[in-house]
Amino acid sequence: MSTPRLTIGLPVYNGEVYLAETLESLLAQDFSDFELVISDNASTDRTVDIVESVAERDSRVRLVRNDRNMGAAFNYNRLVRDSRAELFKWAGYDDLLDPSYVSSCVAALDANRDAVLAFTQATIIDGTGQDVRAYDEKLDVTAPTPWRRVAAFAWRFNLCNAAFGVMRREPMARTDLIRSYISSDVTFLAQMAALGGFDLVDRRLFRRRIHESSSRQGRTTASEIASWFDPAATRAPTFVRLRLLGRTTGALARTTGSTPDDLASGAAFAVAYSTRRARISAGRLRARVRGRLLAPPELIHQVDGSSS
Repeated sequence: MSTPRLTIGLPVYNGEVYLAETLESLLAQDFSDFELVISDNASTDRTVDIVESVAERDSRVRLVRNDRNMGAAFNYNRLVRDSRAELFKWAGYDDLLDPSYVSSCVAALDANRDAVLAFTQATIIDGTGQDVRAYDEKLDVTAPTPWRRVAAFAWRFNLCNAAFGVMRREPMARTDLIRSYISSDVTFLAQMAALGGFDLVDRRLFRRRIHESSSRQGRTTASEIASWFDPAATRAPTFVRLRLLGRTTGALARTTGSTPDDLASGAAFAVAYSTRRARISAGRLRARVRGRLLAPPELIHQVDGSSS
């Protein structure tokens, strides 16, 4: 069997509501040299039936199953470690792609050998697939030095849509991938920024679905999201932002293999992230004083800071 150029890895647990539509979106890509591997985390709904039905019609689809729910972090990482391809892309079970998403990202990587990932502008859609708003990506991770790229990422990251871009698998293997803590995708992308640039395709080809049961941006508590990453987690984590800062700077200290670059990258993330958080906190304080802080603080998008 020949090795495809790209592996699309889709981790899923009880995804029957949106999965069939997502699979059709992936298989309709105008770039066809890929395998689609779905890793099921011991779903109890119709997820496996849906995948098996699609796999019967398309030989590019392969299902792997965990005997029990190992958590999202394990499921995401398994797909990378089992991949055979040069390029890799994670796919959310509920997101949709324009047919030219993959080909546009692959073309961007082919044209820029210094980039470690490519992704596109996005549209936010709701649970029914209706457009909510255009999402203008502001990441500019293109500087020639690791610490400048990391600083740019720390200052601008938001929904972390870049984590669903097309990536070179070799630099991915040098990161910690997805860890079992809230916002570990931030740590992963910071490490990727230390290893190379991000190429943003200025076309709106990604339809990011955000709905009430979304694992990250839905009406989800810190305790629920911690359990999503790791089912063994029984309590809501404390000092989430402070821990993210420490874990990310620690990861950056052992990413590139160059001690000066690693130390500079860790320091750059710490300064940029801390400054940004201070500005966000000051803004929220002003809003609270004016009586305009509407979202309850226990919601995860308020806890992890990744949507600010």
